[in-house]
Amino acid sequence: MTLSITLSLLVTDLKGWYTHNMNAQEIKKILDNHKLWLQNPHTGKRADFSNSNLHGANLHGAYLYEAYLSGANLTGANLSGADLRWADLCRANLSGADLWGADLSEANLTWADLTGANLTGAYLTWASLFGASLSGANLTGAKFWHDGKCYTVAACD
Repeated sequence: MTLSITLSLLVTDLKGWYTHNMNAQEIKKILDNHKLWLQNPHTGKRADFSNSNLHGANLHGAYLYEAYLSGANLTGANLSGADLRWADLCRANLSGADLWGADLSEANLTWADLTGANLTGAYLTWASLFGASLSGANLTGAKFWHDGKCYTVAACD
């Protein structure tokens, strides 16, 4: 009994805790270094936004391939058209985020909060959605793979 109470208090205390608030200049610098890293791992650095507060950030069309975003607060962020293939979004808060047309192929969205997110036309091929919350999310036109076939969501209620 004591163990479960302690664990639930720990989870409650950590919810909403972020190690760093990001400004536009910091975000741009990290994205620029990430592009260099993708070209040559010895010249740049992989983007690491883990546990960062990116609430409402404009990341439209951002190239975040293989980026670390675990535990990040991306509530209300504009990630439309972003390349998030192979990105680590484990436990990220994407509630209310705009992911219209984003490529989340093979992204780790384990335990991510996608409540009310706009995933219209998003690519979720082989994405890990274990434990993710999709309540109220718009998945119209989103693409998933199952048994070697691509499926597109026709409409959501």
